[in-house]
Amino acid sequence: ALDWLEAERANLLTAAGQAAGHGLPAITWQLAVYLDTFYDLRCYTADWVMTHEIALSAVRRAGDHRAEAWVLGSLGFGLVQQERFHDAIACLNQAIALHAEAGGLRGRANALNSLGSAYGELGDMDVAVGHLHQALSLRRRCGDAYGQAMSLTNLAVAYGMKGEAGVGLGHAEQA
Repeated sequence: ALDWLEAERANLLTAAGQAAGHGLPAITWQLAVYLDTFYDLRCYTADWVMTHEIALSAVRRAGDHRAEAWVLGSLGFGLVQQERFHDAIACLNQAIALHAEAGGLRGRANALNSLGSAYGELGDMDVAVGHLHQALSLRRRCGDAYGQAMSLTNLAVAYGMKGEAGVGLGHAEQA
């Protein structure tokens, strides 16, 4: 699958633009969001941000707030990967608000987890830990075991950076 994605990478970027240009916002945003794992694995942050900006424009034109929440959350994490932390925080806060309005626990948890990562990268570990705990709580509520492991791992790192290795170790063991 990764070989296929690699071979079709330029075409997938073009496909996102063509879908948006032909008034197909659902295809545009889903393609962008589903490619974020590939972009993350291969560190293609420029493609990540570009496809998500195309998708964001498409879903905003369509007035699809649920899709906008997903795109903003994924774009926010891409911006964290680009070390554009303040831009990421703005996207992620918008995503959290839109997911909260729609009652989307998983999307809100994902955005909170990324928000915690952004604040952690900025060195504000108390704020990071607060967002990561919120993400973990939501992930427990919706039964997202993989997401719980991610949040617990991020909490372990954050507590380690705070100088609270024992607390961090407890989270790592839970993860």
